Amino acid sequence: MNYRLKKGANEATKTLNRGTSEIIVLAADTAPLVGNLNGSFFGVELIDDQAILLHLPLLCEDKNVPYIYVPSKTALGRACGVSRAVISASKENTYPSPEHMRHLNMHE
Repeated sequence: MNYRLKKGANEATKTLNRGTSEIIVLAADTAPLVGNLNGSFFGVELIDDQAILLHLPLLCEDKNVPYIYVPSKTALGRACGVSRAVISASKENTYPSPEHMRHLNMHE
């Protein structure tokens, strides 16, 4: 088994940018977080799950990485082996891509 499963939108974004992602899985049932009436909590604007995921399909298409939507973030979390809901996951190849190797060689 030469892959790792990265959970969460930030981790998925990192694997795409590094060129190590083989596929991205996104939960289709993401919903806004609940805040007070003006949309902020202690002066901090809340960001809904869907906004966190909006960039991932575009980044996948830019990097030629396939992506798929699954119906449930709860089921995606269970499939990832955690008890929490997961809004996105990335199957990361442990062997670096040629693009990533070129990037590493440039910094030597």
